[in-house]
Amino acid sequence: MPILTGRHHCLQHPAHALRTYGAGVFVAALLKQKASLLQLLSEHFAAHGYPMPGELGRAYRLAAVLELRMARFYAGLARRFAAEPEAAALFQELSEEEEEHSRLMQLCRYTVMLSPSIRFVPRLQDVDIKAMLRRLRHLQREIPELSLDQALRLTVELERSEINTIFDMLLQQARGEATEPFAAALQQAGDHAKSVPLRVDRLRRRQAA
Repeated sequence: MPILTGRHHCLQHPAHALRTYGAGVFVAALLKQKASLLQLLSEHFAAHGYPMPGELGRAYRLAAVLELRMARFYAGLARRFAAEPEAAALFQELSEEEEEHSRLMQLCRYTVMLSPSIRFVPRLQDVDIKAMLRRLRHLQREIPELSLDQALRLTVELERSEINTIFDMLLQQARGEATEPFAAALQQAGDHAKSVPLRVDRLRRRQAA
């Protein structure tokens, strides 16, 4: 994830952090040096906030689950290819980034506001959503049998799938002061559908050299 998700964002912009996130999150950023800002916010809102109820709230929770499933898949690949340090490092980075994506969707559950512009509300009952969840469960079971080439091809395929489309569209609908730094950082860094294939390609070239 981009550097803005780090605790140092609070320390570099204390007035903004205090106004937007409150004193509790700011103090936690001072004390918990290893926690990301998204992790601190997720913990804070889970303890003190009120998530959006109904289908809209469930849509963001569903997106968080999808991103967490992706994170677990990449973590499994990092363990599977531990003997390939560069590949393992890439998969571990992707796992951590997907965990942050999941936290961002959880944060959106607490900050999204109902408005006429809210048009995209994915549901667990949707055929495509069910198929995605089944596929991620299947891939998780298949990790021990995957070659590195297969794992890299699957990585690119997943990052170009509808999972990222869901994430991007829900994030756009939840723009606000609390989520804006993360949305801006993601846009600056490039979305996964574009950036991950490039990272995979660089890994392939280094291995072939």
